[in-house]
Amino acid sequence: MYRKALLLGVAVFGALVIVAGPASAQVGGPQKLDPERIIWECQADLIFEFDDLMNEGFIPIVQGQKMGAQPGQVAGRLALIDLKTGKAEWTCDLLENIESMHLAAKSLVAATSHELGAFSLDDGKLLWSQPITGRLDNGGDLSPYFKQIRWFGDRWTKSQGVGGAVLVEGDSVYIKVDDTVYCLDATTGEVKWHNVAGFSLSAPLAVCGDVVLAGIFADALHAFDKATGKQLWVAPPGTVSHIYVVNDALYCTVDNYVARVDTGTGQVMWSPEVGSGWIRFVFESGNRVLVRDTDKVTAIDKETGDIAWQVTTQNSCSAVGPDWVAYCPQGSTQVTCVEAADATQRWTCESGWDMAPQSLNAIGDYVVAFNSWYTSVIDPKTGALVWTQTTEGSEGFFDENTAATDGKALFFRSFGRLRGYGMGDGGVVFDIPGDFFFVQWMRYRSGALCLHYGHQKVLQALRLEPPKEDATGNKPTE
Repeated sequence: MYRKALLLGVAVFGALVIVAGPASAQVGGPQKLDPERIIWECQADLIFEFDDLMNEGFIPIVQGQKMGAQPGQVAGRLALIDLKTGKAEWTCDLLENIESMHLAAKSLVAATSHELGAFSLDDGKLLWSQPITGRLDNGGDLSPYFKQIRWFGDRWTKSQGVGGAVLVEGDSVYIKVDDTVYCLDATTGEVKWHNVAGFSLSAPLAVCGDVVLAGIFADALHAFDKATGKQLWVAPPGTVSHIYVVNDALYCTVDNYVARVDTGTGQVMWSPEVGSGWIRFVFESGNRVLVRDTDKVTAIDKETGDIAWQVTTQNSCSAVGPDWVAYCPQGSTQVTCVEAADATQRWTCESGWDMAPQSLNAIGDYVVAFNSWYTSVIDPKTGALVWTQTTEGSEGFFDENTAATDGKALFFRSFGRLRGYGMGDGGVVFDIPGDFFFVQWMRYRSGALCLHYGHQKVLQALRLEPPKEDATGNKPTE
């Protein structure tokens, strides 16, 4: 069995400490927030969002992260938090900062600069570890529509991109160290195969069908057989700067071009020029490949590569549905929706604003238009303006990470407040004061609004309604 560089070095994951109490003592959270709204809060330097795990009511976090910890010193704790109670199911000491985290079937696979290991989801025990000698490659995003892991924290770690330098796919873990790609068994940590990629530049990994891919900001795109590690092909130089895997199809972007690549041969099937700015996503809708760059949305025929249509947008202000695209035309305050297939106009909505929207987001069953002073909700089927609210100079950005919905209301931060409006009528259902400027993540889970404050390093769960007194005048406790 090949061991090579992975098996050289000194283990750095610390010993397990099982706890039954809260993840940490109550911390000094945001000021001015009514404490009766807080169900629980705990320290959280980093949080890692996995949809499947969140739906079960749990979220992994890192607490007490220390930069520059000396050898043998605890650099932080990994904890699995119950979203209902804020208590840790378990914690584990870390002797190095986590650089990447991924979810396998029954474990959390974590990488530091010197070790790759798996922790049991049941009790946090270290199931296996492989020391790393060499450089854990610097990963990046593959596609916002191929999300394996979303993470949030004050410190940008090395390889937290989708895929990145560590990728979990099925029962295998793929990792790139220096110029070599390794495949490990996700259950045991045993090395299944390794192969030299031929380059040591930044190259996050991706899996498309039966092929493992590496090659971002590299001279070429390298493909390996997922089962054996045999190198299948090397695409010609200049083929790739970013990789997008969408519904088992492989797309690469370089400069202003988008290419579809045959995973069996590495041949470029088509590569039209689509724009003059930074390409932000590649997405499929029927037989159309939708590409958004800085100021355009382009639809490409998936089979031929012909440009079917193209529209100019206000910055990158657009949202994509199952078979439609909504966007703000350049220099306009309108929102226009077209069919993804042929750009036939579905509707145009007059926002009534005196400035253009800054973002469009598909949230729940609605399109939400936002700028620093207004928020509007639009019915994507009819284009009807459901409601508009003045939001008093909303702080920061409005996107899928800083807004949440429980299916009935839209929650977001707004000038010193956290607000919720009924999705159907815009009625105020939630309005509490507080210092929410540093909220960088918001989700509705387990009957509560969960927030992460990056600067304060606090994870918090809030009640949507204040606790009610019983017949004796007492309020229920958790």
